[in-house]
Amino acid sequence: MSSRPYVLHASRFPLTGGHPSGCEEDKVKWSPQAILFLQGLTLALVSLGFFCLPTNPILNFTVSLNPHGTTPLAGLARLESSRPLRLERIQIEGGFSHTFEAMEYSKSLEIPILGLRANKEHSVRLHLSDKNGAMVLTEARILKTGPLPAQFPVISSTRHGEGSSGGFILHDLSLWEPRQVIPDTSFVVILDTFGEVVWYQRHDCLYNEIKMLPNGRLMMLDFSGRRIVEMDLLGRVFGEFQAVGQGLPTEPTAVPVKTDTFHHDFVIDAQRRWIWTLGTKRRGRKIDDLLIAFDRKGRIRKEISLMDLLEPQRIIYPAAPGLWNQFYEGDLIDWGHANSLS
Repeated sequence: MSSRPYVLHASRFPLTGGHPSGCEEDKVKWSPQAILFLQGLTLALVSLGFFCLPTNPILNFTVSLNPHGTTPLAGLARLESSRPLRLERIQIEGGFSHTFEAMEYSKSLEIPILGLRANKEHSVRLHLSDKNGAMVLTEARILKTGPLPAQFPVISSTRHGEGSSGGFILHDLSLWEPRQVIPDTSFVVILDTFGEVVWYQRHDCLYNEIKMLPNGRLMMLDFSGRRIVEMDLLGRVFGEFQAVGQGLPTEPTAVPVKTDTFHHDFVIDAQRRWIWTLGTKRRGRKIDDLLIAFDRKGRIRKEISLMDLLEPQRIIYPAAPGLWNQFYEGDLIDWGHANSLS
């Protein structure tokens, strides 16, 4: 609607009972036709203004902390609206604010709330827009996080530099105890550039490799060498792959992959949507290292034996007899022990 003011010229309407202009005692009387016109115009303007006022389309807006029970520093916002809206920005007082681009319009939105800090109160508001470009701001909702677990490792920052590239640090923390070869508790952790924890998840195993995918999910290979999991930062599992080459039973939710192990590392082939990893199989008294690629259905697409590429009689330090006893019977020679893939 135009911002130009409406101008009403009284001279266009017939006046009655007036005196010559300029007299102090002049009194102007409007004709019935003019009064009726003004009443109609006023009603029209009021109605026009009423219908042009933006109405709040938000029907329901809630936020919840740790919605799936495994990510104490993550939340979920749910919003229902009377017309399609698009998220533009999440404003978090006490945490990080996020700006979004090219999101779809919808009347029903579920939005992860990330970047919360331990043992703090956070005020959360959403900035949205409709298809006409009108901005909509939600009321504030409060999320109160608890302290870090008592057994959480102490993290200290030894240096703060202004030259930091920003961003976040993703890694795992293992709780090593005296005389314990492999820890049975670990945390997958995200830190900010000041070393403060902004996300974590506790696990009953150690992880060999953790990577963040382009879609923001995590893919993790645990220390057992038999399981790769894909999950989001709310703790929802979207894929699980299990090495079953030795005839081990498959978990009901897992996709079986015919290799004995997933060894230490993996790489995602985004174009083919394959997962490349290092597998193993027994060859006589030696462990053969394999470079394998499998798809999302667990089918092996490529398999390359390092024994076909390198000297099979070579023995590397320390050849580690007994290292693979948890996977194979007998003290086998750890011929190559390939750990990294790029």
